[in-house]
Parts: sequence; C-alpha cells; structure tokens
Amino acid sequence: MRGGSVVGVAWMWSGAPCGRPRPLVGIVPHWRWLFWLLLVAFGCMVLEIPATVLQLTGVLPNLFPVWYSLCRVGVAIIAVLIATWMARIYRHHGVWAMGKKKKT
Repeated sequence: MRGGSVVGVAWMWSGAPCGRPRPLVGIVPHWRWLFWLLLVAFGCMVLEIPATVLQLTGVLPNLFPVWYSLCRVGVAIIAVLIATWMARIYRHHGVWAMGKKKKT
C-alpha cells in the first residue's frame, strides 16, 4: 500500500464510528424531524432507478461501470421499500409507531 491510501483508510475508519450512530441517537428519543428526513431521503432514491435505466440504455452518459450501476439500483429499491414501509407505519401508528396524537 502506498502512504496516501493508508492515510485514506485510516481517515475513513476513524470517521465511520462517529457518523453511523447519529441516526440511532435520533431514533431513541423519537425525534420527529429525523423520521421525516429519513422518509424523504429514502423516498427520493426512487429517482435513481429511471436514471440508471437511461444510463444503461445510452440515453444519458454512463458515468460508472455496469456492475456499480446495478448495485446502486439494488440499494435504491431497498431504500424505496423502506420509505414505503415507513409511510405505511406512519398512516397506521404515527411517527416512529408511537401512536397517533389524539385530537382535542
């Protein structure tokens, strides 16, 4: 390994533990804004699917290798399924499935 790649790997692994717990910290106290942020972020990944199809058919320039584009489509499909599940849970049980607020 060259010196630059060792530094890059060390930087990635030192930053990863700091970034990953953030959503978990918001889920435990049931932050409503985090629920909506995740729902919108996962829902917007539906745009990745037609964009990749257009890239693979040659309508748009293909910026990535085919295997990488197909992996991104797989991740996008999973994210859209999670967003759909979150929307369904919200309609039935409220944010974070804590129950809907009672109207007074």
